Amino acid sequence: MAGRITVTSLSHAAPFRHVAHAGGQYVLAHARALASAFDTVYFVPEGADNAAAQADTWSGSVSVELVSTRLGRIEGIVQWALFLLDPYRWNAGYTRAAVRNPDLMASVRRSDIVEVQWVEYFRLVRFVRQVAPDARVIGVVHDVVCERIHRHAINSASPFVRWTAGVGRVVNRFRERRLISALDTAIVLSDKDAELLADLGVTCHIEVVSPNLEEPGMSDAVGPNSVDGKSVIFVGAFGRQENETAAVHVIEKLWPAVVAAYPDATLHLVGSNPSVRMLAAAENDASVHVTGFVDSIEPFYRGARCAVVPLRTGAGVKFKTLSAMLWGVPVVATHVGTEGIGEDSLFYAVSDTDDGLIDGLVRCLADDQAMVVADRTRAWARARYTSEPFRERLREIYLNAGMRSAR
Repeated sequence: MAGRITVTSLSHAAPFRHVAHAGGQYVLAHARALASAFDTVYFVPEGADNAAAQADTWSGSVSVELVSTRLGRIEGIVQWALFLLDPYRWNAGYTRAAVRNPDLMASVRRSDIVEVQWVEYFRLVRFVRQVAPDARVIGVVHDVVCERIHRHAINSASPFVRWTAGVGRVVNRFRERRLISALDTAIVLSDKDAELLADLGVTCHIEVVSPNLEEPGMSDAVGPNSVDGKSVIFVGAFGRQENETAAVHVIEKLWPAVVAAYPDATLHLVGSNPSVRMLAAAENDASVHVTGFVDSIEPFYRGARCAVVPLRTGAGVKFKTLSAMLWGVPVVATHVGTEGIGEDSLFYAVSDTDDGLIDGLVRCLADDQAMVVADRTRAWARARYTSEPFRERLREIYLNAGMRSAR
């Protein structure tokens, strides 16, 4: 195949160096891994971050085009109301605009590979097949939607939401299988998600690619034994409901018991878009610090003796858990917080009860042996979730797809 391989990416997020959510961080790492050998144009919905990414020309081989996603008021209300039954409709404005966009259509037609990020965007695969039948189509499954809906159903206090989400899960098992099977290759971020797709009956080729979560400074992080004080960190994009709900639960249900054991303990909730409910819950407790967006998370990890990942809902690999492991910080988490990563022995404590999480936090803050676990897990994580293995794996998949497209 002569020249560089061309890729059109249909995505919710463009690669942006200041992105504040885990999915966007993956897209940035993904784009960087391919930049030296592939020319990629991202067609993404209008929005502040994506507009900033368009102006952030960090690589000559990556470009960003914005797609208008405006919906009428009535259509927007209907989309919101039907979300649990039909989660794929949250990109309805993008889908409608994409199939009418001549620049997008031309880019798809001349590309060797069309990649689609997030299952919710896989509705466009049929359109891609019509426009460019010879292109190879690769989809990145950030998480399995049916799993996300199921957890939302079982954890909601509302009987109506539980019923609606339960129906939505049944309906979407068939739809998710059909949408993913339409790809040539599905990329998942963990062996567990590969197993979930197999259980759904997905028929396309499935590749597991462990995400790259390496950041400057991780390799020389010194671990919690060097940290003065008793700082606990919970990192998240708090505009996501599962993170916001977990943060409020930590403040109200877990943290009082930790502070009763260690009055000098501090809790840092680090991430963008903290809710009014979070701020209100933290307002009368001087030991709880809600930072909002920060330019660098490094000082918080370097100052932490423990990271807590208390999620009850959501699906897919939790990047916040892996980041803590790579920084050498012991992790106390629920099974949702550790899913798709490895055995419970990799973490300081894993529990799905409040008492178990409190016990893990209290023990971790005073345990000098916590570093033994943290050192072991950091070495394990660096062998799997850093730039070199990620880049090699991803380039292999895309080079093979590009060569097949050229035949």
